[in-house]
Amino acid sequence: MMGSKVVKSIVLDKIRANPNKKAIDIADEIKSDYGLDVAYRTVWYGTELAKTALHGDEAESYAQLLWFSESVMKSNPDSRIAIEFHRETHRFQRMFVTYGAWMKGFQSCRPILFIDATFITNKYKGQIIAASAKDANQVTCPVT
Repeated sequence: MMGSKVVKSIVLDKIRANPNKKAIDIADEIKSDYGLDVAYRTVWYGTELAKTALHGDEAESYAQLLWFSESVMKSNPDSRIAIEFHRETHRFQRMFVTYGAWMKGFQSCRPILFIDATFITNKYKGQIIAASAKDANQVTCPVT
């Protein structure tokens, strides 16, 4: 019987090449490459272990937001950062970041903001929203 740690070692390079690869596709590849039937749950957990090995633990990344905020404020004191956590669970809710240089640069931009967003599809869900503007030379400048 193949365990999730073995699956992790097999799929590490496949996940590195395509982080969005589905567990069912990996199970099919293991079947065709090795002739082994592996339970879906084992393959799914093995791919999660591989993603954690490649990209780090997601919960730990959220825990480092306060460190990031303090580091930015030390090196860019004109920046603005706001982090909100849920009062009871202390779970991350939202974060706003704009660097001092971005704010100074925005003063020479047209007074129009371009907003774009994308979904976070990990187990924590959410959205990332970014704003940018164009200056007189048609150069896109980040604002947030």
